[in-house]
Amino acid sequence: MKHKRPRSPRGEKRFITQSGITLKTVYGPDDTKGIDYSNEIGDPGEYPYTRGIYPEMYRAVPWMKRQPMGFSSSELTAERYKELFKKGGQVGYEGEPATTLLFDMPTNYGYDSDNPKA
Repeated sequence: MKHKRPRSPRGEKRFITQSGITLKTVYGPDDTKGIDYSNEIGDPGEYPYTRGIYPEMYRAVPWMKRQPMGFSSSELTAERYKELFKKGGQVGYEGEPATTLLFDMPTNYGYDSDNPKA
């Protein structure tokens, strides 16, 4: 059975913790008495980013699920990424393809792969 989230009278999603506490969409200075709000907390999406880089964070922008990978050649790696994109994998925040590329160890340490030290 799929759980449906309750909605507010305005049709917005309500956020309730597992303990049954209803959460506000955004908290403000009145909710943080005794704390230097501007320097210690800040508004969501604003410096010092203690509450995330987006105003509604992962309620509006879901977490990305990315699979890091790399193959023996750039051609094989590109081919694999194209295959993943066709199947709907590796999607970024704006729906565009997103990649997490793994390099060989010499490249990670700043050497060319064909360097004798590699």
